[in-house]
Amino acid sequence: TALLPFALTTHAELLIRLGRSGDAEPLLQELEKGIADKRETYVGRMRRVAVARALQATLDRRYAEASGHAAAALAAGPEMDTAGSLASALLVHARSRLRRGAPEDARMGAAGLPTGYEPLYWHAMAWLPTTPARAEADITRALEGNTAQLSPEVEWRLAAIGAAAAARSGHTERAAAWRARAERAMERVRSEWKEDARRYDARSDLQELRRAAGLVLPAL
Repeated sequence: TALLPFALTTHAELLIRLGRSGDAEPLLQELEKGIADKRETYVGRMRRVAVARALQATLDRRYAEASGHAAAALAAGPEMDTAGSLASALLVHARSRLRRGAPEDARMGAAGLPTGYEPLYWHAMAWLPTTPARAEADITRALEGNTAQLSPEVEWRLAAIGAAAAARSGHTERAAAWRARAERAMERVRSEWKEDARRYDARSDLQELRRAAGLVLPAL
């Protein structure tokens, strides 16, 4: 029972990332009920639930809601831990989509980049429409180091941003190299995930990213 809130949070986050936001909803509601009832182990998950809600709203393109959840998550704990870094990047992305001025920097680590690949992805997505050179530079710096912990799912998304950014900047050769890397990583995702890849492929934000990057992949 004590571990249930941790399992529910992790499961909900995975379902959201797989494009199964509706399946995640009952889990998030159960967590929020436990928080409202002030059950100690559930209250400890409050910040992670806010980040999950921010991600869910982001993927559904409900950016005002995403901004609110991300801001709540940042107000609830340290800025530079894993949850704080993702919340900060989601907030930057949401505000950029709401056209509240130019994107601003997310909370940065020692390397001058958002802490973690997932925060980096959303931060770069915020910069892509207005400052593609900045988006590509951040992706390049992140992928120059030790990428042993980089999953093919994250790799294809980062490489796709690189392809889209290079194309917008007029660098066709760099765009082609990024595109090839993204397509290789995406093929690995499809091979490893099998049926789960179908719902994931249908995420509207990823379809938009593939179009921007010029990725050509067979339909599932």
